[in-house]
Amino acid sequence: MGKLSGKQRRWAETLIANAENQKSVVAVVITSLLKKIVSPEQDVRLHREEFEGGYSGRSKESGWLTRSIEQPYPFSMDFPGKIRNSSVKRAFLSIGRKGGTSR
Repeated sequence: MGKLSGKQRRWAETLIANAENQKSVVAVVITSLLKKIVSPEQDVRLHREEFEGGYSGRSKESGWLTRSIEQPYPFSMDFPGKIRNSSVKRAFLSIGRKGGTSR
């Protein structure tokens, strides 16, 4: 694993700064990071078994039970989940993207 880019570091800092109010997002990020370490080939945005190439993120942690997170869509930039803080949502959906871009 390489070092975080400047953008990735800012996204991580946003998540950390909002961790107390956005516990489900933090739980999902931690679970996804652990899944990525164990299965580096896994696209962790595909957090449901019914997605082609997906896995069951929900069985790993109760943070996945939050309605805003358990939406039946991949964690792509157009994810419709209602994460209250828009900067947290952008950081959450951006940090795991290939190339570390938010577009």
